[in-house]
Amino acid sequence: MSVLACGLNTSGQVMKAGPGILCCPSPVAFPSAVTTASVAFSHILWRTDAGWQWTGYDSGGSQGSQARGVIKSSWKVCVCENRIAAINDDGSVLVWEKQWKTLHFQKRNPDSETLGKNLSQDIDSTNYKGKESTNIDTSMKFHLEQREYESTKRKDLENTSHDTVPYNHITETQTMNKRCKLETFTKKDEWQVSNLSCPATTKITFAKVAVEDNSLLAVDTAGVMYCGSVPVPLRMKMKEVAVGKEHCMALTAAGDVITWGSGMRGQLGIGELCQAERPIPVESLQGVPITTIACGAWHCTALSETGDLYVWGWNESGQLGYPYNCEGSQSLFLFFEHACQCPERNHLEGEQLQEENKDTEESQGVQAEVRSKGMQDKRVNPKRRKEVINVQASPVLLDFWTEDVNITNVQCGDRHTLYMLDDGSVWSAGMNRYGQLGLGHVRAVKEPCRVFRRGISDMCAGGWNSIFFTTSELPAS
Repeated sequence: MSVLACGLNTSGQVMKAGPGILCCPSPVAFPSAVTTASVAFSHILWRTDAGWQWTGYDSGGSQGSQARGVIKSSWKVCVCENRIAAINDDGSVLVWEKQWKTLHFQKRNPDSETLGKNLSQDIDSTNYKGKESTNIDTSMKFHLEQREYESTKRKDLENTSHDTVPYNHITETQTMNKRCKLETFTKKDEWQVSNLSCPATTKITFAKVAVEDNSLLAVDTAGVMYCGSVPVPLRMKMKEVAVGKEHCMALTAAGDVITWGSGMRGQLGIGELCQAERPIPVESLQGVPITTIACGAWHCTALSETGDLYVWGWNESGQLGYPYNCEGSQSLFLFFEHACQCPERNHLEGEQLQEENKDTEESQGVQAEVRSKGMQDKRVNPKRRKEVINVQASPVLLDFWTEDVNITNVQCGDRHTLYMLDDGSVWSAGMNRYGQLGLGHVRAVKEPCRVFRRGISDMCAGGWNSIFFTTSELPAS
């Protein structure tokens, strides 16, 4: 198996001493086999047999590399521009900023209701209906910042007709069997700090983690989701979590999708542009069993068990797979012709596409810049939706391919998306300014384009890069 990568390379994150832009998927050389990767803007972490390897910009330099030490290949790792989150062999969550720190999480109240199977009941539980407090009224406000939690204003509570359940935020934790410092919000709108004894509890073992510079989500083996270090009071078991620049999303074990955070670019999928301080269900996906979720900086995807893909959010660069207004996203880079400097043009599809575009330009002019070879493919739906979408505030079925085509894998970069179909082909859509679509050029494209016909076993995306894992030495075009 070999590894190919394309996109931004100004920090040498794909290959040292290579060109700043790799518009063709180029081979990545490592002394040991690479099995997966986690991608940020300026650096990439690669999982090899010898452990996770760092390439690209390192703010800590050689000292930072020594301080991080060897990240074992058995660890589950998620990277963003300024942080690394990892689940070690013991199931603990560690975060790297300038040094490794083990996060300590507030244990879910054992007296609370057990995890249920009904999403509507769980969403009701976020409103804490039918509950009474014995001494302290508290409310919880979800923020995207890991360490900063604020309570809602008292007047918001007075506008509701139900009571709230006491909820405590851990602000300083030593270990779960020591005394903890808890902050609570009282009826008098005053912060009180009380020292409470935390009972000895069993260790929390984590299975999933997702991180951004301003947020962290984790899911333990029991299906409980944590935002920062606090358990989210939902009774649904969680399966997956994902974070964008300003929003979060999660997938329940029952196949339902919930979102929260900023939805000013439609990324919450609730039909309006607004903020959501608490997790809310994406109602238009109710009844559709979702198996996988992924999100970019401001767009989301949800893949159903039947191979249908639902997309929503910002479509500024066509990352949803639908046409967009490219005239509104003009860049200085578009006025300079890009000359491919990729060291090995293993991407035959890109060469063929470049020749086709050249021939088409002579007959059809400038519009050939947004054409692709994939558009003549028999799998492409001739009745697909073709109107321009700038912001999609609710999930919409991606109908670019015919009904008999199923999507098996979806990966999101910040402003681009990769699709793998059931026939083994790989397609890409969205921002292509740094060659991250792997098409052999950096021109804008309005709809998904085929990158490979077959030969790809897995793929990753993040920031402005795409990574492909091949089933053979050279994928077929």
